[in-house]
Amino acid sequence: MFGSIAQRYDLLNGILSLGRHRSWRRRAAAAAAPSPGATILDVACGTGDLVRELAGHMGPTGLVTGIDFCAPMIALAVTKPTNSSSAPMRYIVGDALTLPFASDAFECTSIAFGLRNVANPEQAIREMARVTASGGRVLCLEFAVPRRRLTRTVVRLYESTVVPAIGGVLSRRDAYQYLRTSIGAFASPHEVRGMFEMAGLTAINTTEMNLGSVCLHVGLKP
Repeated sequence: MFGSIAQRYDLLNGILSLGRHRSWRRRAAAAAAPSPGATILDVACGTGDLVRELAGHMGPTGLVTGIDFCAPMIALAVTKPTNSSSAPMRYIVGDALTLPFASDAFECTSIAFGLRNVANPEQAIREMARVTASGGRVLCLEFAVPRRRLTRTVVRLYESTVVPAIGGVLSRRDAYQYLRTSIGAFASPHEVRGMFEMAGLTAINTTEMNLGSVCLHVGLKP
């Protein structure tokens, strides 16, 4: 499904989020607080938007690696122009549940809007924690169902009507119907924090954005 929508993926991200997805990723990259020369891993990287944002926060040294199970997404990521003032970037096709990296290999690991799409979110977080070095951060940027009733009603109505309608015109309607279904069926922010705790992460902090429909979770590996 993701392979079939890859060509219009970035366009629809911009339209359906009203351009706000860029600010969410900027906040995630800032929370990563990468040091010059750091090595960072972005899991389920898609077309590389967060990879590029992280690289821009690091200066010209270090390395940001993006990994995704969907080869057509990776194929698009590698074609995007690079910036000489950003850290080098590389992309790998691989599985979030069995990351092909040594333990403690990265200063920071992240996943943006991908955790709800993996077969075993708890295992994905455990793998991210495993490859993160002691003192490093694990970040998850993900959609959520807002807690407040009025906000929840408005957001869920938008997701059930506007999102699939526009998705159907520009891409695949069923893929954007899946978006709403997957958000509703996914773990609550409290449950995601529980996954972080089960993976051994500490100092877990959750920041709500976009009226509570987007959450940024950050944990520290002891």
